[in-house]
Amino acid sequence: MKKTKTITEDITFSENQRFRQLWLRAIIMLPILVPIFVIIYRLVNNRPIPDLFVLVFAIALGIIFLFLFSFLELRTRVTQSAIYVMFFPFHTKWLRFPIEEVASFSNVKYNPITEYGGWGIRFGVNGKAYNVSGILGIRLVFKNDKKLLIGSRVPDQFAAAIQNAMEKKN
Repeated sequence: MKKTKTITEDITFSENQRFRQLWLRAIIMLPILVPIFVIIYRLVNNRPIPDLFVLVFAIALGIIFLFLFSFLELRTRVTQSAIYVMFFPFHTKWLRFPIEEVASFSNVKYNPITEYGGWGIRFGVNGKAYNVSGILGIRLVFKNDKKLLIGSRVPDQFAAAIQNAMEKKN
């Protein structure tokens, strides 16, 4: 794996994914909503607001977290010579996985919770994973026996691009 700022080759597959889980967005909203409800309840019932600073801090922290969460994006690209992955904003450069280092790959259905402990940049018994939603992806096995799962909403197209690149390398 090598890091690169830009991709200079023709891209044969491109996918951008964001977190789509409604339940996850609801959980993120809790740090914002709970303090707001406490403030409203106290104001309506003419009670003093305890630790206003803590409540405002919780609301601000929740808003910042929600704002950052809205920018999270898994970007995947395939060219004739490599597979590129960027989990923005954690990665500011593309992670480059050369096609010639891929021993095999498979289109998989997986369980993000039991196999990797959830979504995001994860480590599990089946290697490393980059995923943001869903249960479909491509599992790469490299010549050094390391494994990498990349989640995808369109794994058939992703696999076809990898297959095409591998055939052109041979």
